[in-house]
Amino acid sequence: MTARRRVAAALAAALVLTGAPSARPARACGFDGVFDGNFGVSHPLAMAVAVAMRQAVMDEVLPASAVAPIVAGPAGLWQTTARIHALARGLGLAVPGDQRGFALHLADSGLWARLTPSPAGLVAEIHIDGPRPGEAIMVTHGAVLERLVATRMSAAEALDHGLVAFDGAEDVVAALRQRLVISDETGAAAAPADLRQRLPWRAGGRSTAP
Repeated sequence: MTARRRVAAALAAALVLTGAPSARPARACGFDGVFDGNFGVSHPLAMAVAVAMRQAVMDEVLPASAVAPIVAGPAGLWQTTARIHALARGLGLAVPGDQRGFALHLADSGLWARLTPSPAGLVAEIHIDGPRPGEAIMVTHGAVLERLVATRMSAAEALDHGLVAFDGAEDVVAALRQRLVISDETGAAAAPADLRQRLPWRAGGRSTAP
């Protein structure tokens, strides 16, 4: 079975098992120490990405450490926040002026974030309750996010192995995929910022500009 067919099978299984995304927001994540790994509660595609991660390890696309438990608590959340800001900068540099934002979900931690267009580029809001109705969603894994912003994995490779998945209107999803690939091709992804001196966010989510 090819990688694409494996991903398609995983997506189909996830949708059958979980049905439509729950209207109830995912208020907690693994960094809070309470996320129980119930992917169906967060988003159906989280299960598909988790399956794709396991397959990528089996295929030696990723090392076994990629599916190790997350670093819980503030330390892990600071690291992930920095990487989300790096992703936002990279996507903003890839297609300047694109006014389509989206929600970002990490399958391993259950963390939700939002990348919103602003005059200065995409602004990240971390630890939100979940996506807004009709909002486009990008689902991936913390280990994949780390590799993308550090240019240790190409966006094209991540997409091909189902390690990044999208949900939303077809035209918006196509534009997001294009931005991700362009940021990869142009090397637009910037190194994560040092956020250790920033004030901590709150569970309701807050914008933390890069």
